[in-house]
Amino acid sequence: IQSKLEALATSSMKLGEAIYNSEQADGGEAADADMSGGSDEKIFDADFDEVDDEDEPKGQSSAS
Repeated sequence: IQSKLEALATSSMKLGEAIYNSEQADGGEAADADMSGGSDEKIFDADFDEVDDEDEPKGQSSAS
């Protein structure tokens, strides 16, 4: 099992290196598009408080 894990790790590293080199050869355009926010997706930053449902009596909801 150990030898197979080492072979898998080696293959994974080679695959990662090939992907990295491919992106560098393309000028990193794919990575730049992801980082520049070029999509129309709206991102919201929000705070929230987690509510413990055990504090509510059964059969009642806090949404009124």
